[in-house]
Amino acid sequence: MEQFTIISEQELEDKNATIEREAAEAIKKTEQALETIDQDVLRDIFYDILTPAEAQEAWKGFIPLESVHVVYDQKVRSRGRFSSNVDNLDEAHIILNSEKLARTSVEDFDLAVLYTYVHEQVHALSTDLKTYNGYGEKDRKFLGFKKIEKDFRDKDIDVSYVELNEGMTEIIAEEVAREYLRRTGQVSGKQRDAHHAYNSVAVYMQYKILVDEIIAELATEYQQPGDVIKKAMIRSYFSSKSPSDNFIDWLEENHTGIAKKALNISKNSLT
Repeated sequence: MEQFTIISEQELEDKNATIEREAAEAIKKTEQALETIDQDVLRDIFYDILTPAEAQEAWKGFIPLESVHVVYDQKVRSRGRFSSNVDNLDEAHIILNSEKLARTSVEDFDLAVLYTYVHEQVHALSTDLKTYNGYGEKDRKFLGFKKIEKDFRDKDIDVSYVELNEGMTEIIAEEVAREYLRRTGQVSGKQRDAHHAYNSVAVYMQYKILVDEIIAELATEYQQPGDVIKKAMIRSYFSSKSPSDNFIDWLEENHTGIAKKALNISKNSLT
């Protein structure tokens, strides 16, 4: 006969109290780590990646600390999320999930907060909230390399290239976070390299491989070094998206094979 464990009301209250205490501690710890991040150093790094004019334009999308919200959510799988307008919040914002971040080792916790925060900030800096009426049959907005269109219910839907977008976002975020740690001297070079190596394998590895493959194919096609192609893709990623000039449309029009490959990966990931 199957045995059932009966939990007393007191035991249930104790369990809930423990969860509440753990949540409060994780949120506080995440907020404290977040407040130590030097925004001026981050700004300087992004200005080094782009030309001053491009960086100044991209920086308009920067999310201030007061719009970064720390939560404790056991149901959400991700450590962080950027949104231009959801969760009944009118302003663009970043959400950090302290429940997932708290699973990181003690010595790497602040680094996990930094990497997650920078990843979501890169999303924010790359987002073009403008929509274009008459651009095809639907209005669009762009988040890095990801196109978002309106469905028949007038709700936003991801159309394609989600993996390409996440791969490029993480590649940029890892470079920025690693450079941030080098400039600030927050950790030793050995710890910085160890965490970077771990993060490179653990976060969006397949999507980053996709980006590397596209860079390699374009480098061969245009007989240019991979670094040149990569820099051009990064600038396109952050640039203002317009109907006459954006990387996704260019890829679809000029490199159908590569576009189909990237799109098929997106479709396969949904099955």
